[in-house]
Amino acid sequence: MEHITFKNILSLCKGIIWMITEVKANKKRCRRLADRVQALKELVESIQQAGLSQTSPYVNSALRKLCVTLTTAQELVRKCTKTRFLNLLKCKNKFNDVNESLNDTFHVLSGALQHTAAMLLNTLLIVLSSQSVWSRKSESSLSEASAGFFRGSDKYDFAIKVPAAEMECFWHFAHQSGSFYLMYMVQSVTGMGSNHRLFVTVKSPEGVLMASKNQAIGQINFQTEVTGFYRICLGNHNNQFGVTKVSVNFGVIYEGSEHSDREMEEDQKVFHSIQESIKKLQNQVFHMWRHYSFARNRKGKDHFLLTSNLNYVNWWSATQSLVIVLSGYLQLLVLKRLFHAGSSSFKSRA
Repeated sequence: MEHITFKNILSLCKGIIWMITEVKANKKRCRRLADRVQALKELVESIQQAGLSQTSPYVNSALRKLCVTLTTAQELVRKCTKTRFLNLLKCKNKFNDVNESLNDTFHVLSGALQHTAAMLLNTLLIVLSSQSVWSRKSESSLSEASAGFFRGSDKYDFAIKVPAAEMECFWHFAHQSGSFYLMYMVQSVTGMGSNHRLFVTVKSPEGVLMASKNQAIGQINFQTEVTGFYRICLGNHNNQFGVTKVSVNFGVIYEGSEHSDREMEEDQKVFHSIQESIKKLQNQVFHMWRHYSFARNRKGKDHFLLTSNLNYVNWWSATQSLVIVLSGYLQLLVLKRLFHAGSSSFKSRA
């Protein structure tokens, strides 16, 4: 049923456009009708390519209505091709009804096409974002909600000053089955402190101590067994009156991360290609809407011109009628005076 409907609509559009080249009456109205039919033809072809009729009952209803309207328009154009003498008022009303029906159908179909393009883009964004979040996940003991938190980057490299006799802590998110690494180096100690050793601890999301170091230069490596935020603390307890400046480099390495990056690049390429297709589709809809707006403006211009001509004819007809009535009255008045003058002269002779 879908293919028959599209086939009928496209054949009707082509037939109407061809018949309009042979019309003998109402050529301007027929040309405007051809512009609307051409815009609808391009829109129906886009809908056929997108397959909207399989998912939207509103689109199916609009297509059936369009098929009926195009059949009526074809009969109207056929009458215009056969004779030059038509009832202008009746023909004008029929053209207005057909144009209004085509405009309503164009609104429904173009709105459905734009809505589908927006839904496709949103769905693609959701799929790609979900793949980027869960591509390296093989979870475990913590709940799924823990992985939905913001976890930042996988690698950090910075320098920080730890005040005297105090501790600075950081939390870093890591998935299960990852390789956690931490490297630090004390660069300088200011103030009255002279001890370059730094007490460093790393604890799991469950609070278990994973590793600890009390050296000026250290490195910590272990496999993450739990998904969550790992706590890294830098303690300057060895210096009670000195500020320690330390450079820190830590992060998590996952097995198969290069493969995941390649998959992400492929997904990005697919996303960009689909995005380009959607932009082209929106551009085509924009041009169809532009042609429709131009045809609507021409219709308004013709309407105001017809209204002006109608007012001109009405006033001119009323003026002519008034002149005819006045001239008839004056003729009767002159004839009446002639008869009255003739009877008075006859009486004076007698």
